[in-house]
Amino acid sequence: MTDDPNARPSLSERYGVAVSSGTGLEHMILAAGMQHERLGAVLLRLQSEYDAVKGDLERAGQIAPQRTAQARDLVRRAALAERLKDHGTAATLKALAADIRERTPVEVLSARTFILMGLKTLHDCKRRFGAFAIGLGVQPKRNIKPDTARILAGQVLDVWLDPTCHTCDGTGQVGNAYAGEVRRQCSTCAGSGHRRDIIGRNPSERIFARDLLAELQRRVAAAAGGMGQALAPPEVTTPDAGELRGMQGRLDNMRAAAAQTD
Repeated sequence: MTDDPNARPSLSERYGVAVSSGTGLEHMILAAGMQHERLGAVLLRLQSEYDAVKGDLERAGQIAPQRTAQARDLVRRAALAERLKDHGTAATLKALAADIRERTPVEVLSARTFILMGLKTLHDCKRRFGAFAIGLGVQPKRNIKPDTARILAGQVLDVWLDPTCHTCDGTGQVGNAYAGEVRRQCSTCAGSGHRRDIIGRNPSERIFARDLLAELQRRVAAAAGGMGQALAPPEVTTPDAGELRGMQGRLDNMRAAAAQTD
């Protein structure tokens, strides 16, 4: 979800609002049902449901909010200030970023558990995506066993929904600045703040997981594009001069015919 309050809501965000409130959900479901990319539409709905459930739980105070985006924005602004030789501002922004407390592992696990419990479409989506992964894995150039493909599919789906590292909560660093600890690079994600690089036990599994995630994202994008077109209002076109003359001619003929019958 976007952090810009003035940005136009994405299709996923609109879908999430519909899932959460029920308003306009039937139109979303109809548009999803019209898509040839069925798996992408199912995944898109799951993503929207995840965002909606997460937002509801955060607003209700049942789970701790994630502050990764805020920390990353401060770090980005600090880097820009350094390039502009404004070292004082850069130091201030870095200090503010360091003071942002990421969620503890217990808070991350609690949030994850509560969100997953609220997902009604998760089971069906896991079944569909698992079957797709098995079909992809049996290709000769991959040679991934069905059980392994199904396990990796579940991990890829999990990382796609919840991409940030659970150890550092997406900040890429660990250590509580409030307690005077020195912050250091997260060893779990190697400072990336992302979980995608930890899927797979060997190179072939990691490559398969990478390709599976890319295919998932491609199919969701295709479904979102198709749904966006299906939900878009009809385009209003202005007739050109030739069409106007033809319309005027037909109107004149209708008037003449009406006058003869009077």
